[in-house]
Amino acid sequence: MLIGGRYGCIKESVFMKALEVETIITEDGRLPETLHEAFGKKVKLIVLFTEDEESTVHKQGNLMSYAGQIGAFHHITDPVSFQNELRSEWNRGNA
Repeated sequence: MLIGGRYGCIKESVFMKALEVETIITEDGRLPETLHEAFGKKVKLIVLFTEDEESTVHKQGNLMSYAGQIGAFHHITDPVSFQNELRSEWNRGNA
């Protein structure tokens, strides 16, 4: 069950068991027998694997070229006032 709030949702306490296995997933996609305890159960699966170096290299670019393209701060009309308001909230919290 999710509990909503001003800053998003959190889950109520959920007890989970973690199994960690390092293996090679076969071409047919079968999971190793070491995960048998989880077979037939609803699981959350996170797969971590290395990528080729070429695909992980990021090109250097000008971050300012993205200005105005990301909508996260579109509501801010006066950046200085916005920063001052944030700082005053922080200062009230530390008082």
